[in-house]
Amino acid sequence: MNTSYKIPRRGWRTKLPYTVGELVRHILVEEGEANPLTLYKKVKETAESMGVKWFGSYNSMRRLVKTLKTLGLIEEVRRYPSSSKGLHEKVMYRLVKEKADAMAWRIPMHTLYPETIYGSKLYSKKKEEAESIGLTVSELAQLEHPEILMARKELGLPTPI
Repeated sequence: MNTSYKIPRRGWRTKLPYTVGELVRHILVEEGEANPLTLYKKVKETAESMGVKWFGSYNSMRRLVKTLKTLGLIEEVRRYPSSSKGLHEKVMYRLVKEKADAMAWRIPMHTLYPETIYGSKLYSKKKEEAESIGLTVSELAQLEHPEILMARKELGLPTPI
């Protein structure tokens, strides 16, 4: 396992220099495998070590892990019973090595659901715009944001072009 993997720097408009997806990728490269709780704790710890308050929750990390699994960026390794009685079994995940450098790590939610790039305030306006030219909001998002289009093409997901 390559432990010298460097996380690329992120743009100037964010408090964290990396996306949470990129941090999760880095953690999986370093650790080999992890469960959502471990990923949540390590991302929070990393943000705090940078002097940034990360507002993500354990549930948002579970949602991110589900998205990464759906995109095929991570895979389930094994399951084992929880140490607490009555809780679901724990699931360990690892990085899919062939997709370690995929663009989708930077924007996993937008790669899977392109229309989420607009947010709730802009969505209605973009929906009207898309319908007026015979597209879906998802297709319009991919055309307006080439990084989403390229990430989807790289993973073999449907694209409007």
